[in-house]
Amino acid sequence: MYIEVSAKRQTKNNDEVRLVKADGTSDEVRLVKADGTSDEVRLVKADETSDEVTAGVAMKKINNNIGSGGKFMKRIILLISCLILTATSVYSQAARSSNVFNQPMGARVLGMGDAFVSVSDDINSICWNPAGLGQLKQAELSATYAPWLIDITNTFIGFGAPGSGGMAYGAAVSIYDLGSFDLVTANEAKTIKAEVDQTAIVTLAKSNFIKTNNMSWNAGINLKYLSSTLLEEYKATTFGVDVGVLGSSGKNTRVGLVVQNIGGGIKYKEETDPLPMTIRAGVSYHLMNNVIHRVTAIGEIARYYEGDSKMHLGFEYWYARLIAFRVGYKSGYDLESITYGLGINVKGYQFDYGFGAMSALGNVTRMSFTARF
Repeated sequence: MYIEVSAKRQTKNNDEVRLVKADGTSDEVRLVKADGTSDEVRLVKADETSDEVTAGVAMKKINNNIGSGGKFMKRIILLISCLILTATSVYSQAARSSNVFNQPMGARVLGMGDAFVSVSDDINSICWNPAGLGQLKQAELSATYAPWLIDITNTFIGFGAPGSGGMAYGAAVSIYDLGSFDLVTANEAKTIKAEVDQTAIVTLAKSNFIKTNNMSWNAGINLKYLSSTLLEEYKATTFGVDVGVLGSSGKNTRVGLVVQNIGGGIKYKEETDPLPMTIRAGVSYHLMNNVIHRVTAIGEIARYYEGDSKMHLGFEYWYARLIAFRVGYKSGYDLESITYGLGINVKGYQFDYGFGAMSALGNVTRMSFTARF
């Protein structure tokens, strides 16, 4: 089946967006233009019916002073943007790498250009390199909130603590919500969720797992469970594994390597898509490291499933372990961008803020709060 998505103006003051399900064999969405041409993107499998529904996307109010024509066009642009995002999340393997198991988290990490695999010295290690959890000196509880376009959000809550014998343990939950839209049929009108992905993670790490003359290595593993729901109807679950190592040479140099999303695949109906395996490798170096000043430079390469390699660069400066300034750069993505961040740490409580350009559609921000005890 395929779904045709057409946007048209029926009357001067009546804007309508129609989702039409029709018989067919391909699982596609067609964005039909006024001139009859269409652009296709992957979305979800339609059901086996061929009835017609009308759907309105719930979106934030646009400036009331904008003329009706401009207002209509902005609505259409936002609708198409949302459809592309949803399509990317559902079927594109490259996009699934960033939208589900590989969804980046941590405001501190964003400020450093999402370069963290060789740093991994706080609770964010759960998402980036589980071996880094072995560096924890005390328990950490952290929450991250990342709002984006319209009502798309990503939320993360994680806890980690050191144990005996160089062991460390952690657990986390993340929720990726693509927002809601209004669905109107001949029988009813209701608001449904476009997509909700929930990931539960359990982490185990061991510090000084291997020691050589010049290097000390930590090792870590994540066990992950994903539950995904599309349009409140199509559901899928799967398991995945991350394995990472983190090596340190003296007090200033660290190298990290992680393989993420080792596992089978995810299946919504008939077809099973493989998990988006990702390999990250990086190095970090303290250019300055004393009681007052600590400056860290980070470089990282990420190789995504069926994708090109991406480069991440980051810098972090801490003054007296009280306030941090961060800057980063991401290359190889559709939109290369510079990121910025700020951190404040007072008596074991830390607030971090990160900002960066996510795509041509808008910017991304992350806010994190961490308590150490």
